[in-house]
Amino acid sequence: MPVRTTLELADRLDRELAWRRQELTTLRFFVERGRAAEQYAMIRSGVCMLYAHWEGFIVMAARSYLEYVAIRRIAYGQLKRNFLAVGLSHKIRKLRDQRNVTGDMDLVDAILESAAMPMSRKAIDVIDAKSNLSPRVLRGILQALGLARDLVDPVEEKILEIRLLRIRNRVAHGEKIEIDISDGDYVGLHRKVVELMDRFRDCVLNAASRGEYRA
Repeated sequence: MPVRTTLELADRLDRELAWRRQELTTLRFFVERGRAAEQYAMIRSGVCMLYAHWEGFIVMAARSYLEYVAIRRIAYGQLKRNFLAVGLSHKIRKLRDQRNVTGDMDLVDAILESAAMPMSRKAIDVIDAKSNLSPRVLRGILQALGLARDLVDPVEEKILEIRLLRIRNRVAHGEKIEIDISDGDYVGLHRKVVELMDRFRDCVLNAASRGEYRA
């Protein structure tokens, strides 16, 4: 169902967050109350699920915001430049590969002609974490949406890079990891991931309600 209003956008994001929180809370419950022999396996599974929900929610919320903007049928000329970059991304890459004056002129024509055109809903396909939602990829998504690129501070970026993404990748490749349930490890990672998902949700909704997508 298309997202036409800020209320519908909020409802979609809240429903997504609700089931993700519930699943992650259930996993944390089993990790904290499991026997020592069970905890290691549960933590390995838990880190993978934390990453899955982190990537899944960010991509879903980002695409929902682009859908919300696109459905307003606002001309590119009245939107922030990032939406034109997103909407023309496939054409830009194709023409850029031509590496000649003809390709350059075609690109200029495409940009000038797009000023009066509304953004296509196909633009949502540009959002892709490529199963590797690192801080760098996250900054790219934020830039594509025209949102604050400093949504996550340097300390939190390090947590995502080292404590979430790197450990998840090691588990996915069958390596042994060392992480416990203390506040600084699994439980702390759980809290931080949920906090950042909440923060991203608020950022998207604030941008939508304030019309920050407009030029």
